[in-house]
Amino acid sequence: MRIKTMAVFSVVFSLALMPALTAVASEVADEISRHEALAVSYEQKVSQQDALIAEHESMKADALKAGTFNPKVGPSLDYRKMKNHCDKLIQSAKGTKEELAAFAKYHKMRIEELQGK
Repeated sequence: MRIKTMAVFSVVFSLALMPALTAVASEVADEISRHEALAVSYEQKVSQQDALIAEHESMKADALKAGTFNPKVGPSLDYRKMKNHCDKLIQSAKGTKEELAAFAKYHKMRIEELQGK
């Protein structure tokens, strides 16, 4: 008799907890989705920084090929301005890229934590 009572109590207790457990699971799933969206967003922004870096590396190389650098005289004022412009943007974009990549990594880590990994 005592075993039956314990079994019935266990079933009733489990059923009483079911809505709460379902609500927690739903909140965790929502939080995982939120972190996934943020990680994807930051990864896209990292790609945008890669494109900006490539654009200005190319721009700097094109300026050098365009005759703005004379081996006998050295770089022209236009080339030096262009190189300075590109170098500043490249340096800034690389720093921004590192920050964005760190944010993406953080959100992926949170996903793994929420999934119990």
